[in-house]
Amino acid sequence: MKAKILVTLVGLATSLVANAQTSLMDHINGTQKDGQAANSQVYGDIPTFSSSVVDDYTGTGFIGTAEADMMCYNSPFSSFAQWDAGRFYQLSTYASLAGAIADLKIATVIVPSSSFVQDPQGFGPLSARVRFTGLNLFAPLNGWFGIQGIGDFSTSGQIGVLGSTYGSGGAANNAELVNPSGGYGLPGNHIPLSGLGMMGNAKYHIETVPEPASMLALGAGLVSLLARRRKS
Repeated sequence: MKAKILVTLVGLATSLVANAQTSLMDHINGTQKDGQAANSQVYGDIPTFSSSVVDDYTGTGFIGTAEADMMCYNSPFSSFAQWDAGRFYQLSTYASLAGAIADLKIATVIVPSSSFVQDPQGFGPLSARVRFTGLNLFAPLNGWFGIQGIGDFSTSGQIGVLGSTYGSGGAANNAELVNPSGGYGLPGNHIPLSGLGMMGNAKYHIETVPEPASMLALGAGLVSLLARRRKS
């Protein structure tokens, strides 16, 4: 009986932690939308033009799920599905905007998209909401986050992140296009999305899950509580 109770309690601890996701930023789930996209891509053939759309969030943890509304342009493809086929993306976090401009990543991961929804906002077949799951990307306290598609300009064209004025996160309307190598000639190698005539936030949604250590601590705490009750 005691073993059964212990297994049940540890299972409950695991379930509670696994489901306790925290939204660090949500600029996706509102009605405001922007048909313009700012380039967010890693280029192998023209690396000085590699750029990222970054936005700030409130909180910290390990990012488990990320989403972005993205659009292809100057592309030889006729749908996002064709662009995404076999494509990888780079997801990165930064301690500050200055860190993003200098390309000083706190954490980064290169992964394919887990799924995407074609044209969720009526911008045409070259737009999609891209979702990444099963991540373990460290998010420093009140840092910055960005997603870049990976692909040569000569063969895949460009991809960018759409704008938004909706949602939680850090300060309102403050997403930035950063171009660390200076190919675009931007002053200081960055510009706010609002300076490009776009809505000011990036259409990102990111959620964290607790660290594995939290799961172990919660399970140990419940086991300890059971032991104390049995002794009393």
